[in-house]
Amino acid sequence: MSFRIGQVLQLSLFSLVLSCTTGVAQAPNSPIPTVPPQREIEIQNATKCETQKVVRGHYQWNWSDGTCFFVPAVSIDCKNCSKEKLTELQKIFDAGYDQALKGFGMEPYENPRFRGLHVKIHENHLQFGLNHSPSDAYRIYEGPGAIAHEITHEFDIYLLGDHGQSWYAEGLADYIDDGVIRKNAQKVINDVKKDPEFWTKYPEWKEVHDTGALYFGELINKGLTPEKNRLALKYLHDTRPYQGSRWASPKIINAAYEKALGLNSGELDYLLALLKPGLDANRR
Repeated sequence: MSFRIGQVLQLSLFSLVLSCTTGVAQAPNSPIPTVPPQREIEIQNATKCETQKVVRGHYQWNWSDGTCFFVPAVSIDCKNCSKEKLTELQKIFDAGYDQALKGFGMEPYENPRFRGLHVKIHENHLQFGLNHSPSDAYRIYEGPGAIAHEITHEFDIYLLGDHGQSWYAEGLADYIDDGVIRKNAQKVINDVKKDPEFWTKYPEWKEVHDTGALYFGELINKGLTPEKNRLALKYLHDTRPYQGSRWASPKIINAAYEKALGLNSGELDYLLALLKPGLDANRR
């Protein structure tokens, strides 16, 4: 009899130790935590609010008071601006945003990190700033084209992962700005081909905007159109070359434009060789 009692005690002790070491709950009917019905409704409302598709902005849910409000793609902060001036600036920025949107053919909202652009207007310049270093542009009142140039840089960050090569970023922004390449670069690129001393005679063309202009000037000579440019940007976006390394190489950029223009792989290699002094001066 005492032997059986000892066995029972041993088994009971073993069960107690096992439950402690495995963390098994002793109460078999413990209630499973659930989301309160009201909270479920609020989550559903927030989802409906924030997944609305709109142009030039997004909707955001305010959890504190349960309201859905619109946030413009470009919000302007100007302490010294009158109401009339703010209205004028908003029109300019909205038009510039639309121009950049048309140039890219993609919404920056495809990147969930993009929650709109906040622009601070200072006395003689503007400042973009979000999750990256602010950039200044001293061309506020030159109209939507100049603003489109600056907003294009913001699109670069959210759709391509970063600005890419600086010469490419500036050439692209100029192209989307108004489609006119600066300093008649479409013809100047022919001088680069003919004159081996071009870069010695005209070192000013190594400037970042001008090197980018020469690159896009030759692309235009090869048949680049806004539609084909959007196609190249889509290739760059889908390739995501910036993941793992901050800057895309010129060859990756070249490959995207070869595909968009229907060229063979490596067919634009000569262009990188022609522009080497300018590329080296602006290498990232």
